[in-house]
Amino acid sequence: QHELGNLQKTNEELCESQMSLQAKLVQSTSTDDVEVLKQELAKGQVQLDAILTSHERELAVMSEKLEQSTTDNERLTAKLDQGESKFGVLQNENLTLRTEVTRLSSEIEKEQ
Repeated sequence: QHELGNLQKTNEELCESQMSLQAKLVQSTSTDDVEVLKQELAKGQVQLDAILTSHERELAVMSEKLEQSTTDNERLTAKLDQGESKFGVLQNENLTLRTEVTRLSSEIEKEQ
């Protein structure tokens, strides 16, 4: 999340820089200035495209990791549910055995 925030901030800064260059281009009256600004704008666009591509790759990796974590979580939740079910069965068996021990103890006491 932190990395994604940093990437978005960088992206926003580059977009602002590009808009600033476009504004300068509109305000410029000199042909030479216009050409220089067009070149700067083209460079900025190339940088922006490269950064966006990089961000898209990073987001794809993060998405894949999130999907894997979700799958792992679902698998562990299923194991936990299975363990809780087995625990419930064992608790019932334990209660049954305790009841039987109590019953047998009572019978033994009666016979003595």
